[in-house]
Amino acid sequence: MRTNSISIRLIPKAELGRLQKDLNKIQKQHDQITTKLSNEGFVAKAPAAVVEGKKAKLAEFADQLAKIKANMEQIAAL
Repeated sequence: MRTNSISIRLIPKAELGRLQKDLNKIQKQHDQITTKLSNEGFVAKAPAAVVEGKKAKLAEFADQLAKIKANMEQIAAL
């Protein structure tokens, strides 16, 4: 039983580590697009389709970040 108890505690830690890695990666991509969209020169010169594509990607990353954070909170509560 003792081994079982240890492995049950390690699985959430491993999963939190994996989720943190995913969170960091997506946060970096989100920040890069945010920086690009806050650049008035980029927004003014880029084709509208490119700007809209970046905005859509930004929304997708924001959704992914929210889901990962929710998963991390659930696992941390175990």
